[in-house]
Amino acid sequence: MAEFKFEGDDKEELLKYGSKQDEIGVISRAIMKTRSNFLELMEQVELLNHEIKGIDIEKHYNHKLSLSEENPFFSIVRLYG
Repeated sequence: MAEFKFEGDDKEELLKYGSKQDEIGVISRAIMKTRSNFLELMEQVELLNHEIKGIDIEKHYNHKLSLSEENPFFSIVRLYG
């Protein structure tokens, strides 16, 4: 996870610990939300990257990232988009 690789069985463990009502549950839920937000951002960046690779420089394009308003990266996208 520290290398931004979110594949594997860690999601099941986070769900298990996320149901707890202690500090471990709070941390697990925060990690799950961070993971979700980051994966949303990565998906949008990958789509944009694919579109950039196919740009015809003779045509005008207006591409932007599209993130949910709950995503903390939304304010950055809105600021520069």
